[in-house]
Amino acid sequence: MVRFVFIASGEFTKGLPEPDLDALLASGPTIHRLVLSPSAQSATIAYKGPPAITLFKEITVGEKKERQTLATLAYPAAWRGVLFLVTYSPHQKPLPYVFTPLEFWGESIPEKHIRFYNFCPYPIAVKMADASTTLANFERADINVSAATDYLPIKIAKKNGDDGWKLVVKTGLPKPSHSRMIMLAYPNSRNSEGINTLTIGDVPMPPPPPAAPAAR
Repeated sequence: MVRFVFIASGEFTKGLPEPDLDALLASGPTIHRLVLSPSAQSATIAYKGPPAITLFKEITVGEKKERQTLATLAYPAAWRGVLFLVTYSPHQKPLPYVFTPLEFWGESIPEKHIRFYNFCPYPIAVKMADASTTLANFERADINVSAATDYLPIKIAKKNGDDGWKLVVKTGLPKPSHSRMIMLAYPNSRNSEGINTLTIGDVPMPPPPPAAPAAR
């Protein structure tokens, strides 16, 4: 399973906003067109192929169409699902994006936990219901949210120099979306004090085993 999420970084080139990602990828004989605007997510693709996804475009050479490789996206072969975070990087060639792979498979996350990634370049403190943890920059943690009832309150604070912590995000999630989710925190580049969050709830899980035949 493969999904792409375009995290808007707020970078601008000559006054223009970040361009949409537009590329093709092949899953077995099927070709998928991947078109993403900043802050958008793709559908989940049932990927069939080697553990290095090739993004390409089709060009016409004479009377034939050929594939021109734009990027090769590697990830660990043992992963059954991968989520690529896409960020605009105008100096990256030929495709001006950086792709960061994350494991995207529900069985890798403990039940009644949320996998939290800190993509901020500074430490943050996260509190969910009565569970709290501190994450260094670019660190992840699986947070136990079993104490949550109908609503999961979430608070995120950033390190404020020697003065302790400053609360910058206060949000929450309704039930039943508390278990085996992925949540990201990353800087809000238009507000140096701000943090953006993104929650992904439909992390793939294996299908349930077939029901046992009824007794006769």
